[in-house]
Amino acid sequence: MESNLRKAALAGTVLIGSCLSFGSIQAAEPISKQGPQAVLTEVKGLKDIPVGETEVFVRLKDHPVVEWRNDQVAAGNPEPDAESQRAYAKALSDEQDVLSVKLQGMGAKELSRLRVGDNGLRVRIDSGKLAEVLQLDGVAAVAKVVKYRPTLTRSVPWIGADVVHADGNDGDGVTIAIIDSGVDYTHADLGGSGLPGDYAANDPTVIEPGSFPTAKVIGGYDFAGVDYNADDPGSVPVPDPDPLDVEGHGSHVAGIAAGVAFPAR
Repeated sequence: MESNLRKAALAGTVLIGSCLSFGSIQAAEPISKQGPQAVLTEVKGLKDIPVGETEVFVRLKDHPVVEWRNDQVAAGNPEPDAESQRAYAKALSDEQDVLSVKLQGMGAKELSRLRVGDNGLRVRIDSGKLAEVLQLDGVAAVAKVVKYRPTLTRSVPWIGADVVHADGNDGDGVTIAIIDSGVDYTHADLGGSGLPGDYAANDPTVIEPGSFPTAKVIGGYDFAGVDYNADDPGSVPVPDPDPLDVEGHGSHVAGIAAGVAFPAR
């Protein structure tokens, strides 16, 4: 279990219908642009960043894809089609490319990017450079990177699962998404064959023909890769299309949410 928790800070996406397992490093406590004199002393968030090399999320001003889409709909415009969303995402990537070059010139190492749920770059950089980062064109804020660990103690009541269960809802006909370390779609309770050999023979970095998706696990993607370790400063995500769980936590969660013998025993 310890290795599961250590590596699940950024992991797999699985849609279970009838699970999405993607993980992310979340950036918290945005810091507005203020003078260099505030960095590491007065600016909220930066005060807890240790002096020296550290990981931060550099957020850009333009809205990420999701917010842009919502803005369009809220303004009464038609729902942006897939091509329009890809074009907007490409524009964000171009902007991020420009910023990445500037950050590298300041000695930063780019670790990952976000465009859909947020717009920015996660980088490792000397904290003494953060004041200069805040002054770069297009930068809206800098945030301390916080690594989240999977736990049910707070998440179950936070999402209201206990209330839903008390009302008698059993999830029949509902498609859900799991953000975790992936899912073992070969497991019998998640729609697979249940044969240990099928799991052992499955390469978790590629989708073998006919193996995925399944009738129950209908889609997914691994945004981290099987070797990513959030506790290793040199580890960098290497995404792949196969959301197969190699840690176990995501399958455990998926089993809680939607596991049932398939077909029912």
